[in-house]
Amino acid sequence: MANQREPTITRKLVDILEKMRHRWDIEVEVNAFTEGGDTLDALVIERGREPVGIEAKFATTTNATKLIKQAESRFVSELETEYRTLGNRLNNVMSIMYPDKFKRVAGRDIEKHLRETDNLHYKLVSRHGQFPQNGWAKGKVTDIANALYVGAMPTSHLEQAVDEMERSIDTAANLIADAVTEHPAIGSAIEAILHQAVLVTDEKISHQEIFERDKNVRIHVQTLRMAALIITDAFVFQSALAGKAELGLGAVRSLRRLISPSMGGSVDYADVIKDWHTILNVNYAPIFKDARELVEALATDDSLVKPILTILCEAAKNLVDTGLAQIHELAGMVFQKLITDRRYIKANYTLPTSATLLSALVLPKLPEGELPKIADFACGTGALLSGVYQRLLLLYEQQGENGRDIHQQMLEECLGGADILPNATHLTAALLASTNADIKIRETRILTAPYGKQENGEFAVGSLELLDDVSLLDTEAEQIGGERNRVVNLQQEFQHGEFDIIIQNPPFLKHSADGNTGVPKVVFQGTERSEVEKKALQDALKLKETRVAHGTAGHGSYFVELADKKLKNGGTMGVILPATVLTSASMRKVRDMWTTEYRNVYVITIAGAKVYESAFSADTSMAECIVVATKGAGDNTEHATFVSLAQLPESMLEATEVANRILRGGDEDTLRVGEDEGGKRVNLPIQSGKAWGATRAKSTSLLQTAYKLADSVLSLPRHPTLFSIPMARVEDIATVGFTEPTIKGKEGAFTVVKGYERTSDGYPALWHAKCEQQRAMVVFPDAHAKIRHNKEAQARRILERNSQVHYYLSPTFSATSAIATFTEGPSIGACIITNVAFKARRQEIAWMLWCNSTFGLVCHWLHCGKQQPGRGRLTHTTLKTMPTLDVRQLSEEALSNAETIFERLKYERMLPLNECAHDAVRHELDAALVTKVLGIQDIGVLASMQTLRELLCAEPSIQGGKRSKCDLDKELRNLQKKGIVLPGK
Repeated sequence: MANQREPTITRKLVDILEKMRHRWDIEVEVNAFTEGGDTLDALVIERGREPVGIEAKFATTTNATKLIKQAESRFVSELETEYRTLGNRLNNVMSIMYPDKFKRVAGRDIEKHLRETDNLHYKLVSRHGQFPQNGWAKGKVTDIANALYVGAMPTSHLEQAVDEMERSIDTAANLIADAVTEHPAIGSAIEAILHQAVLVTDEKISHQEIFERDKNVRIHVQTLRMAALIITDAFVFQSALAGKAELGLGAVRSLRRLISPSMGGSVDYADVIKDWHTILNVNYAPIFKDARELVEALATDDSLVKPILTILCEAAKNLVDTGLAQIHELAGMVFQKLITDRRYIKANYTLPTSATLLSALVLPKLPEGELPKIADFACGTGALLSGVYQRLLLLYEQQGENGRDIHQQMLEECLGGADILPNATHLTAALLASTNADIKIRETRILTAPYGKQENGEFAVGSLELLDDVSLLDTEAEQIGGERNRVVNLQQEFQHGEFDIIIQNPPFLKHSADGNTGVPKVVFQGTERSEVEKKALQDALKLKETRVAHGTAGHGSYFVELADKKLKNGGTMGVILPATVLTSASMRKVRDMWTTEYRNVYVITIAGAKVYESAFSADTSMAECIVVATKGAGDNTEHATFVSLAQLPESMLEATEVANRILRGGDEDTLRVGEDEGGKRVNLPIQSGKAWGATRAKSTSLLQTAYKLADSVLSLPRHPTLFSIPMARVEDIATVGFTEPTIKGKEGAFTVVKGYERTSDGYPALWHAKCEQQRAMVVFPDAHAKIRHNKEAQARRILERNSQVHYYLSPTFSATSAIATFTEGPSIGACIITNVAFKARRQEIAWMLWCNSTFGLVCHWLHCGKQQPGRGRLTHTTLKTMPTLDVRQLSEEALSNAETIFERLKYERMLPLNECAHDAVRHELDAALVTKVLGIQDIGVLASMQTLRELLCAEPSIQGGKRSKCDLDKELRNLQKKGIVLPGK
């Protein structure tokens, strides 16, 4: 019987790994250190990335401890010169444990077993920590290859380089501002090149977004930083091309030669223009065309052009000196911060970890046959398009191929991108080309889409022009080419049904979007765009023929529809959108399309308490989601895998591992990264017309209870018995009130005046959410409404829905106590405290008890949008479709019991919803509802109710990050001191 040793298996492992990336040089049993006799089992070396050591043993508890200690001991000694790629010390060691059964595998079968097993344990031990932090990851050889590749990425170097690059850009931008002040023609030239304003006329623009040179000269910070970045980017690329005679660039200088000692270490304008002219005669127009024109514009100022070029060339040289292979990723990271209209168009920067996660989800394996066609029609600077391309190259090389062999074909035929900003598309092309900078490219499929008023007087809406079929319209766009740009037909370049993968993080513009930022997001708003032009663009978009997209749903719906049109059957869509897409009524058609026409649907959200912890983009103030789906109905159509991550992955390696766990499924509902819980996964049915509420959830037990409750089944955590409960939609049992604009808007029927007394004119109204005064179920009206002249008919329609019961559409879970409240007489409800009118008063009492019980909170939590911290928002439309108790089916005895319970508890002040687990009043309400109204006598249900309350209170979306507790007695005393009278007190 074989008795294999670890070195034998490791040599076979290295043989496999070496074929998985052509740039790897892997040495076995190497003493890589200047001092000591310590030998690494193997060392993986790649230029521009950190070297990674490999240490391997058989899987035992003792060996697990030994491997970690062994790895950490490798960080002490210096590396021999030949092994130094970035720095002089080893920073990463991949520790691997082989299954014990490998001891008994014959030598000729070791490679076969290594390729087939999914039980290799591995841990990346670095100078700064371990991954996984606790326990060991488990997977295949390909997983180890991914971890070696990603783990070698010098993240800390990248972050430091980004900071240094930004400082240089800021310094240069200040000098450019001085030049523009003295020579306004420079500003005009930069505006023409970048298609962005330099001189500021909008007084509303914040001081942080402008340079103020004097009272007459106000200059965009963003535009000048953009100019500096593009020049720096060209210098970086020049370093990769310098002296390459085989490309016809033998005379092009290195950056060190440009920084001439004979000129005191400064850069001469003429030298730069000469070199860039030479490069442009060969190729690389996306990188150098705008950069050359910017330098020529700056040359108008004789005194400043030299220091500006010197600063930026030095910055580029410093980047090159780091040896980083990801130099253009730096440019993309900085570029995303420099878009003039960011505060309006919401061009969100996709975080690198999010791009890695989404890329792995849309491309789990390399398809057979032809290379896949991939597109991003809101490409920005190419973060997602580049991410999925890098993923493709990784998978391609793991098959033993060389990524260089397909680079030209991918850029010229397979990778499609479009954006409205020329600089975005230019940088996207540069980012993709930089993977193999020395390979010349002809035409790419990266297009600058027409936007705004065109020469023919019509208005174009950017990438969304692609919604039109190729046979309908002929829209011109600028195609980015290696040698030159040219004008092409937009629709012909991107055919319907052409693409295998479409990956997007589109702008989510709509009225009132992202209210947390304090900046209204209005479709087609811009700093330099008139109201007339904005309206013309909106009208142009309305003319597009769509079936699921519309203006109320926002731009995201249009980009989803665009992806659907461009995908081939069997193609995969991956999008990042606001979490509201999963619950809002306006996005129902989008959800219904995914529900009935797609398969393999994955929905990923983050269960963070704070909004910034629940986003996949860097600068949004809303929770976001990732939706991945394959076009075409299949076996699992009308089902979705909902994943709630505990947090956004902290590294690209973690993002890759999380994607693996999601895709490989399994019976366990917990996503584990090593021994750490990475999130929860649950597969649930999805139905047309219904919200997808299984999001941002920490507990799958809670989700299961909520989903079954919506289907008239009470299934409590840790309780084996199921109970039938009559359930319906709110609109089936009651009538929801009108929206605020209808009641008191510009064309509304009423004038609403603050304050109410019984002798007040007009009708009582409950208009303001005052949590401290609305802890009990019974509340006082706080305003009165007077009918406007000639609005009597409209007022009568509103008063027909007047009621004593009101529902709080947007409760803050950590502040609101009562979701449903009751006024002694009918009162007009506000926009967020709307009327809910029943035919019978006894029904409304029972319904109000249900809403304020833990069951009512569960229904609201499942159905609401969780895009804001600790808040669950419904609209009038989504309230109508919320599952709720069907009070019409309650017996006379149950309705009578509800009235008795209400009379006993109606003035009792309750704790906020996030504290329901230790709220005595809520406990009493729950128990009475279960036994006296629902008629459930099983005593075990009451114990399980406490478990349900505890699960709810533990949800980050319920907590909202709030730790302080509500002191009801102290709060009541303060209200009494202010002379505020509460019902029943």
